[in-house]
Amino acid sequence: MTDDIGPMRCLCYRNKYPELKQHMKTYNCNGCRMDGRGEGYMCDECDYTLHSQCMYPSNKITPSFSRGDDIFEFMKEPLSTSGQGIRYCDACGMRIKGFVYHCYKTGFDLHPCCASLGTHLEIDGQRLTLKKESSQNKCDLCNLDGVNKSGRIDFGWFYASKNKDYKYHVSCIMILAIKHSISGGSALAKVESLPIVEKKRRGKDGSKYWKVLKAIVTYVIAIVFGDPTAIVAKLIVESVVQLGELL
Repeated sequence: MTDDIGPMRCLCYRNKYPELKQHMKTYNCNGCRMDGRGEGYMCDECDYTLHSQCMYPSNKITPSFSRGDDIFEFMKEPLSTSGQGIRYCDACGMRIKGFVYHCYKTGFDLHPCCASLGTHLEIDGQRLTLKKESSQNKCDLCNLDGVNKSGRIDFGWFYASKNKDYKYHVSCIMILAIKHSISGGSALAKVESLPIVEKKRRGKDGSKYWKVLKAIVTYVIAIVFGDPTAIVAKLIVESVVQLGELL
């Protein structure tokens, strides 16, 4: 369910729109105020930049991973409710600072980019599903240097296989991506050097484990940074990732 209300206009001229451009460096979206990379919309005159998802928001959406009757409404600012304080995206775990989709029924908030996350991913024959649970179950990326969720109620949503051999929080991947983007490093390089990852790579299905982990990290970073087209298309063409619909 969608009801488009975009495109957004520039701040400098009422009838002017930001133009589609390719960004080589990380930029900050003036809509959701989250980082972006690759493709985005920019106006050089007013220094106004938007993710594609923030440039063309919808009035109401039902994300593929939500129940059919869970309707999320677009807001330019997070809902201000007395006593609730700061609001966080239920998918990636990061703070809501600007554009957001809010569900009054569930109380969930989603960044516009995070609302595009796929429900099911088929990676090298392994099916992973986007889930949310109240318990603070850890994934292979939890408790790493720089991955601090002490201020959060829970760890957010995660991709997991049915047998739980594969489980990765979207928030863990996000924090790693942001940290290593700032330092000029690679989130994948950091993940590859983790003791638990090195241990599993030496196991019976080590090559498959690394292939799945590498694909899911690449996929999540592409989606939440607002530049899914090139990277996700490449993964799909290579038959590494297949997007599934809500069952």
